[in-house]
Amino acid sequence: MSDADQFNETLRRRERVTEEKHPPGFEPGLEYGGDTATGSVAADDADLGPGELPDEEWLIHRFGLNPDTWSIIDGTLNVRQWQRYDGQWQHYFRAQLRRRQPAELAISKLILDRTAKRPPVKKSRRIKADGSYSVLITDQQIGKSQGGGVDGFIARFADSIDAAVHRYQELLERGWKLPHIGLYFGGDIIEGIGGNYASQPFQIELGMRDQIEIASATSDYAIDRFAEFGVPVDAVFVPSNHGEQRSGKSIATEERDSTDLIVADQLRRAYDKNPRRYGHVNVVVPWGNHTTVCIDTPGGPVGLAHSHQTGRKKTSQWWKDQIAGGVERPLHRARVLFVGHLHHLHIEEVADGRFLVQGPALDGGSMYFTEFAGESSPPGVVTCVVADGVPRELELVRSR
Repeated sequence: MSDADQFNETLRRRERVTEEKHPPGFEPGLEYGGDTATGSVAADDADLGPGELPDEEWLIHRFGLNPDTWSIIDGTLNVRQWQRYDGQWQHYFRAQLRRRQPAELAISKLILDRTAKRPPVKKSRRIKADGSYSVLITDQQIGKSQGGGVDGFIARFADSIDAAVHRYQELLERGWKLPHIGLYFGGDIIEGIGGNYASQPFQIELGMRDQIEIASATSDYAIDRFAEFGVPVDAVFVPSNHGEQRSGKSIATEERDSTDLIVADQLRRAYDKNPRRYGHVNVVVPWGNHTTVCIDTPGGPVGLAHSHQTGRKKTSQWWKDQIAGGVERPLHRARVLFVGHLHHLHIEEVADGRFLVQGPALDGGSMYFTEFAGESSPPGVVTCVVADGVPRELELVRSR
């Protein structure tokens, strides 16, 4: 039923109850235009106890609007009550509402659909480690209209994360001891709104605020799913080219002023407020103005870079140069390096038995690239067990 149909039905229902009298100033009504509305309604079936508030979905229905597309603005709900001549308690509700934006609808769909369907996980026991379970999530480029837009991205993302969770459980059942999980967010989480290529403003369907909102919600979805296992989780983020604040095609601020790290900051603050659930989750970002980071895991040192900073060098040669740069370079001691940026799976042994793992993108693809190169790389995330400095049990998991 559309908003208009529900509104008309609500008016007809109110007209039938002609004998009901309301105190002055308590008359039911609905005023709305565009993306805001003000609703008021009196009801004798609210069934509220002292100090209780009504269910938001029920109340929005009573206002004559669709709760799937409208929400009550925080702090605007006014509840009053009086007793009728027959002793029946009557409630009056008045509130301001706003139409949900595309990002909110997508996030609601992600949370409600996925949370309802996902099976419970068994918490892992703290046992001697064989290695670290690692998941590389990169190049989501949230906001692009290609590949099904926002809805298509959320389906790909949630399916891939759910498959990665299933993969972890499968490895545990096979006898792997994995009391550490590393989630590596390899950059380009959002598409941005301009400055990367000329047609970019015409290839997006979300503004910056909505892109960051969905980036935070989906990243949280991935972290929250793995946090359920109860083992230490490192969620690692690095800056990237689509995360830069640009003036034209040039970066206008510091490397650390990145939307990728803004998302990380939001999540860290939220988790710090709930140590009971997220006390074992550690959000990691590069130190200072560095663009790369390396963490210690039970399977050895693991590095992360977006790899947009390699210039004309091959990523493997760039890493060799970082290793040669000495201990001041964050990637000097990494035995495994996860990267993104180039949108396809690539695995290479580098230098003295180190391994470069490049992940495919989770975005909706690029018709321009496909037309130019005649090929495309299916989206997905890379999973593996880093043990003794080697990426073992490597598998690319994808959406259904």
